Amino acid sequence: MMKPAGSNNLYLFEEPSNGLHFSDIENLVRIFHGLAEQGNTLIVIEHDRQIIREADFIIELGPEGGEREGIC
Repeated sequence: MMKPAGSNNLYLFEEPSNGLHFSDIENLVRIFHGLAEQGNTLIVIEHDRQIIREADFIIELGPEGGEREGIC
């Protein structure tokens, strides 16, 4: 993420909210929205409901994941 942000990039984040304060998570969500608005794709592996609520698509894995076989 050190190079200038452009579009058509794929970003993969695993538990990016781990250890963050509530207000820091809000900043992280704003950054995610900015990356997406520039035409990038983000895949976020996350358990924090504040971040999950912002998703366009949710894939829930594990036992009893989602009503439609894990895709919400």
